Amino acid sequence: MQQKATELKEKSAQYLLENPSAPRTTIYYLWREEEKEAAAGEILRTGGAPVGFASAADFPQDEEGERMEHILTLDVERLPLLASHLSEGTKAVSLFVSNPPENEAYTPDSGYAALRFLTAADLAAAPTACADYTPYTPAKSVGIASIEIPIACLETISENPLIVEARKLLMNAPCYLLGAPIWIQDEEGDEALFLGQFDDKFADINLGDAGIMYLFSNAAFWQCY
Repeated sequence: MQQKATELKEKSAQYLLENPSAPRTTIYYLWREEEKEAAAGEILRTGGAPVGFASAADFPQDEEGERMEHILTLDVERLPLLASHLSEGTKAVSLFVSNPPENEAYTPDSGYAALRFLTAADLAAAPTACADYTPYTPAKSVGIASIEIPIACLETISENPLIVEARKLLMNAPCYLLGAPIWIQDEEGDEALFLGQFDDKFADINLGDAGIMYLFSNAAFWQCY
């Protein structure tokens, strides 16, 4: 996946060099390190048990009162551009979903997905992965690439071959943060700040037919074809 991030960076850089006045923004391209398990105190992770929770009893519950499963946690210290999209003092964001193999979080208000925003105090109180939780999938480390991209590859489908390729690489990224969502179906969540989106190459979760899970500052949900 690191190779795909490099390709996106190269195509974006070439387009921006040829079009120096083109609007641009910076995104984070993330991928799961399949061969590297996250260390006990490593906040940024996909799968496994989350850091910042003293007990699994503190995890969110779904509409039926069942405890949700940890899907991923983002570390603001390692992803500092996220800070502008979060409440002051937020140091990490954890996503939980009810029954990931079934995953009924189709809409922003489904009640089957939840975000938790952690402070420095939360992380200090529980500085290692939650010990009393048996995760359904191992905790993996996450690779990061910070990439300046043309806004055109987020907003429109262009005939410029560099934008076409950049948009395709972005759409197929395991996960990217910031920028804007690339929708599969109708737009949703437009009144909240976009945090990022990911597919099942990044997290072990059912997203239907080539689906995408979208993360906003107030909701998480998915769409598929």
